Amino acid sequence: MTYRYLKPRYRVEINGETFEPLDSSEILRIEVSKSLGNQAGTFSIRMAKSPRAESIRLGETVVIHLGYGDNLQKVFTGWIKRIEPEVESVVFSGYDAAIKLIRLYIDQFYENQNAGGIVKELARKAGVEIEEAEDGMFFPCYTIYRGKSAYTHIEDLALKCGFYFYINEDNKLFFGKKREISHKLKYGRDIVSFEVYKITPVYKGVILIKESPASIKGRETSHWICAEPYKAIKGEEKYYLVYDPTIKERDAADRAAESILNFLTKNLKGKISVIGNPKIKPAHQLEIEDVPYGEVNGKSQVLRVNHVFSLSSGFTTNIYWWR
Repeated sequence: MTYRYLKPRYRVEINGETFEPLDSSEILRIEVSKSLGNQAGTFSIRMAKSPRAESIRLGETVVIHLGYGDNLQKVFTGWIKRIEPEVESVVFSGYDAAIKLIRLYIDQFYENQNAGGIVKELARKAGVEIEEAEDGMFFPCYTIYRGKSAYTHIEDLALKCGFYFYINEDNKLFFGKKREISHKLKYGRDIVSFEVYKITPVYKGVILIKESPASIKGRETSHWICAEPYKAIKGEEKYYLVYDPTIKERDAADRAAESILNFLTKNLKGKISVIGNPKIKPAHQLEIEDVPYGEVNGKSQVLRVNHVFSLSSGFTTNIYWWR
């Protein structure tokens, strides 16, 4: 693809009103951030003062599309939560539906429920729509408590199940297995700049102790009887010790320990800046090629994506990754 012939474009819809560069010069800058982790997706739009800009109110729905020519991709849906007037412009910013889960603190006890069922119930209480919530691990009993937000509880469930959890561009919740969506990026063609950070993992292994000897009889066992708890051991010394009374079965403990080990032993992370690419999203995979610093090359997972569109610098995408 020869990017010098492409013309970056946007389409922003605010409460039914559409802003496009062909019929409006009000929008000066757009910034969108979406990520994995306990952080809501955010947006910021700087607009020149105009009657339309001054009619926009808090709480109104914002939908942002970015791309080139007629090929635009939706990258964000959310709500305006802050308006900052300036001398010649006004800045609108806000969040996606993750903020509802981050602000929800409840006490709830579940019996004989799978992880997906718990996630659906938390999403319903928060008023968040669902794209997909896979079943995941089965729990004879599970407690949600006010010491953590609903968002953090769902993150915990995702880690135990080896799932991904995020809010998509349609403002809907996804909780499920990795989707094999990959993007090949080459230095000098797609990649403009890069940063890399080496991480020395503190732990090399995981010991997960579950509460009950349910591995033999499965879900029919008596979970309160615990002669000698099963230990799921993954990796090697030095071990990170986890005691999780919510996990009752041997297979579930093994899967959870493997997922935690994978999380703890990441040893490389970085940032690459590319010519604007609205198709790249958190949890996608990258295939990085031809970067002069060899360790950057290879397959990595997208942690966070930051799109920036401005009249002065065009359209760029900053991708934060790890492996």
